[in-house]
Amino acid sequence: MYNFDAIIDRKNAPSSKWYPNYLNSLFGSTDVLPFWIADMDFKSPDCILDAIIQKADYGILAYEYSPPSFYNSLINWVKEHHHYELLREHIAPSPSIGTSMGVLFNAFTDEGDGIITQPPVFMEYKTFIKSNNRSLVKNKLVEKEGVYSIDFDDLETKCQNPKNKILIVCNPHNPIGQIWNDKEMIKMAEICQRNGVLLVSDEVHGDIVYGNNQFNGYLSIPDKYHNSVVSLYSPVKTFNLGGFTDSFIFMKDSGLKEKITSHLKKYSLGKTNGVVRAGLEAGFTSGNDWVKALIKYLDNNINIIESAIADNKLPIRLNRPSASYQLWLDFRPTGMDPAEVHQFLSQKAKLALNAGYWFGREGAGFTRMNIASPALVVKEGMERLVGAFG
Repeated sequence: MYNFDAIIDRKNAPSSKWYPNYLNSLFGSTDVLPFWIADMDFKSPDCILDAIIQKADYGILAYEYSPPSFYNSLINWVKEHHHYELLREHIAPSPSIGTSMGVLFNAFTDEGDGIITQPPVFMEYKTFIKSNNRSLVKNKLVEKEGVYSIDFDDLETKCQNPKNKILIVCNPHNPIGQIWNDKEMIKMAEICQRNGVLLVSDEVHGDIVYGNNQFNGYLSIPDKYHNSVVSLYSPVKTFNLGGFTDSFIFMKDSGLKEKITSHLKKYSLGKTNGVVRAGLEAGFTSGNDWVKALIKYLDNNINIIESAIADNKLPIRLNRPSASYQLWLDFRPTGMDPAEVHQFLSQKAKLALNAGYWFGREGAGFTRMNIASPALVVKEGMERLVGAFG
């Protein structure tokens, strides 16, 4: 029903993932197969594309309000996929999750204040923090054989510093692919609430969940913690809309809402894009079967990679992700240092994967692989990797 096997040539489109200048700069060659930037080599769902075409055919792209049907579609999507109830007043639109973080930094912190992250983690957090003249504070995750846990004692210490005002939680976590469970979520929220720290949960990968795993959005935890928690969400990963989407700030506490909305107004934000909104409403209303088929396809791609590693006895450790289409591959068993791993992959295997140390020095020795490509492309990537090990 859905053709994820179709190979679409993106080389002549302005695709960041395939852009020769980026490939040359980061990987030393354009002759690499890209598995890096977190978008997909699949077309977005037809229901979204059809809604966009219909909107364009209508021909009037003038000022619009966001109709109740749009917010109802989003509320229903969150209820089914993130397992909690939202009301319209709990939602504030924002152009992107990065924009939302900038708004929150300026609403709840001053220049020089600390923003806590949990590396290895999405590298753009550091960019957002530094560009807003805030201080990056690390609550490093504890790793054992590729499985990670939260250092709660260290988190308590970091949150007790009155200069540290925000904790960014990535859930599901990018790049490691783990989902923080309810117990972990509540414990982090308790620490933040006790110390007057705002917990900001980035939930952009929350719709791509495998097998019997379940992702619960942060606002599913008991109400008593909601005055310290804000969730950020976008279907950018879900429907492959990296160049075309809005995002949302979710908050249930009226005090948080007042402060956030006032800062959105300050920068003339908090509005939706009419064409994007039409596409998103179609996706939230009719895209669920496509997402289910996508997850099944991605799960098979993981099987392909697991089999290639096992059958060829490659010195790589892979722990299956609970969520997202990123694999966190442990190359430490190869004995190569982090720079050698990156050189080996890009120059010998001719593969473009994110070096683990891009996510902080805590990711050294690992690499992140984006598996959202047709199975034939994934198989070619693994053939290149096997051949490089020789």
